[in-house]
Amino acid sequence: MDKLKKYSYLALILVLLIPVAQRLFKLTAEIPLNLETKTDYYPDFHFSTWFKGEYQAQSEEFINKNFGLRGHLVRFLNQMDFDLFSKSNGYQVVVGKDKHLFFNYNIESYLGMNHMNRDSMEQVMQKTAVVIDSLKNRNIEFLFVIVPSNAFYYSDKLPAAYDRITPRENQYTWYSRKATAMKMNFIDFNKWFLEMKDTVSYPLFPKYGTHYTYYSACMVADSMVRYMEKMKGLDFPDIHVDSLVIEPVRPLESDLRELANLWDPPDNEIIPWPILSFDTAGKTRPRVLVVGDSFYWPVSNQLIPQNVFTDLDYWFYNTTVWPASFTNYTLSRDINLTDKLNNLDYIVIYSSASLLGNYMYGFIDRLYDYFCNPQKYDRDYFSKYKAQNYVKWLQAILADHEWQMQIRKKAAANKVSYHKQLHKDIIWIMWH
Repeated sequence: MDKLKKYSYLALILVLLIPVAQRLFKLTAEIPLNLETKTDYYPDFHFSTWFKGEYQAQSEEFINKNFGLRGHLVRFLNQMDFDLFSKSNGYQVVVGKDKHLFFNYNIESYLGMNHMNRDSMEQVMQKTAVVIDSLKNRNIEFLFVIVPSNAFYYSDKLPAAYDRITPRENQYTWYSRKATAMKMNFIDFNKWFLEMKDTVSYPLFPKYGTHYTYYSACMVADSMVRYMEKMKGLDFPDIHVDSLVIEPVRPLESDLRELANLWDPPDNEIIPWPILSFDTAGKTRPRVLVVGDSFYWPVSNQLIPQNVFTDLDYWFYNTTVWPASFTNYTLSRDINLTDKLNNLDYIVIYSSASLLGNYMYGFIDRLYDYFCNPQKYDRDYFSKYKAQNYVKWLQAILADHEWQMQIRKKAAANKVSYHKQLHKDIIWIMWH
């Protein structure tokens, strides 16, 4: 019995030393964790940070994120939680029925759990009407597009914990009803997807992704292009589907599965990938500005916008400008609005049904100020908008002790004051 105890203790010690050996000698290739921010340096020792406890906290964080086999062990734990308890440890990722994955905020938006300031919403829609009329005077058409969300599309697969919550009016219902009543140019792809959900041969949303599939994005882009043709009576390039390649959903389309960081991720569905060609001879290619959220990326990354439009700009959340930022990081606040409007045929507002809480991301307010206060410089809105958002993020940080500690650690690492690092982080959040 004594020998058994001795050998058991020895075996336990050897097991505990494996991560140390891996850290020192790299016995095997590490499995990296997706979208993890690692601390790659050991903090420098200073008496000032030692007595404040900052050096100890930074050292602990470094060790916790850099011990040997960490990626293997975290993925193993995540897999156990996923398989046994239908739980995801990915940030804001929850597991629904039949292992469907969702962002929790999309579910809350679908159920109407988000605060709705109807007076503010009504005001911004009144501004939208003024902006639409002003754009028409410049021969610029305005199109409002709502695209689907997986929480709406797979509402029958939400986690059981949400079954006891009675859905209330959500922002999607309010904005779609208002846009219809205003008779604005408006496409409701969320409604369209729900109507054809039971008739399509392939899933329009991946089981493990928050965005729709490439196949669905092509359907959305084609329908949007045809609608825009009718708005101005123009003839855009023709889009042809030459063939369909059947293959598994690609990693970008199963982003929630990647965020879950599982040891043995579930297999993706099989979907078609359209192979497209275009007839551009003698066709009109309009100049388009799209202001939208991440749901435009699946459209932006395909061939339809590149071959149908010209001078296409995509203002991601009305902050960064693409494709310009691929080569030179560009912010929408730095774009001269007068020059932009003089070279446009269409403005498209593109939003997911779940992300309408930040309707148009301040873009309508900027246009409204531009048209109704022509004496102002067209960046004036951003001064006010930044001030309001700065206060919002400052209050959020001051209410979160853990967030403040992270900023203090960064300040120590960057050798700057806490308040300077706090200001820097808020500015970064506001424009990214």
